[in-house]
Amino acid sequence: MIRRLTYIDTTRAILITLVVLGHVLNYANPQYNIIPYTLAQEFINAFHMPAFFLLSGLLTDGEKWRSRPIGAYFVHKARTLLIPYLFFECLALLYKHFVLHSVSFAEGLRLMLTMRCNVSADWFLPAMFLACVLYYLYIRFPRKIAWGVGGTVLLLGLRFLMSTRGGHLQVLLFRGILGFVFMLAGNLLKKQLMAFSWPKIGGAFFLTAAAAAVCFKFSLGNSFYDGVLRSPLLYLVSGVCGTYFVLGLADRIPWKWPSRIGENALTVMGTHQLVLYTIPGNSSPLWVIGVFLLIAAVEAALILIINRVCPALVGRPRKERTHA
Repeated sequence: MIRRLTYIDTTRAILITLVVLGHVLNYANPQYNIIPYTLAQEFINAFHMPAFFLLSGLLTDGEKWRSRPIGAYFVHKARTLLIPYLFFECLALLYKHFVLHSVSFAEGLRLMLTMRCNVSADWFLPAMFLACVLYYLYIRFPRKIAWGVGGTVLLLGLRFLMSTRGGHLQVLLFRGILGFVFMLAGNLLKKQLMAFSWPKIGGAFFLTAAAAAVCFKFSLGNSFYDGVLRSPLLYLVSGVCGTYFVLGLADRIPWKWPSRIGENALTVMGTHQLVLYTIPGNSSPLWVIGVFLLIAAVEAALILIINRVCPALVGRPRKERTHA
């Protein structure tokens, strides 16, 4: 069990590293015209956000929550998702108002309360909460095969309903519904996603890269953030295969220290873009490396401070768990 928790947290560490790298590359290559950066961006975007929802579906203990009151489930999700959302948004509002002078209090509150977000990566938290609401219905419903079929139909339906940018409420619903589909996939494919071998890991990497290449070649982009789903089946394939590739890679990593990063992935998710908002963009590889290292240093300090002063605001208990 300890090993399982370690490699799951290592998986989160790899994924949050890819999130940070993807955002850094977005600033270095906003026009998508620097080929090496573009290829990396396309590969990362093919699976890194679906993977977080797949992991949630894979790890959520349905039997545990099925036997508990509905209120306990939603209190738990509010504590681990909505309270961190408000905390990171308030932190961003204060930083952008007093340091960057880029937003007023009124505008910052509007962005926070309407979930347009002061830090764009914070969209993930309310989207995960909505996906978990739908997932709760799933774990309370005994006919899981019917839900699997329904989730697939829903995924295909989203292709036609959300293939272009919609209104803000529409995008919010899109993120939660698509997140639920990936949570559902994680639950239904749990055994397959946790049985590793090097040939399968290599095959998953190849399929993820191939799906990303097809989407790029034919402009079949998908985006949780923008509410765009032009190739749902390819997104499902790349999401599942990319998640399996990262899980398998994490299972092979012998060190325990990356798991510490994974345990604090939520803090990194909610704060790393503040660094990018502060410094001017550049396309130089040295800038990419330097900014990535700067973010790592800032995040190390923030994690240390937050975990000591206010761990509950990021959904963490006062006492950290330890690994033997």
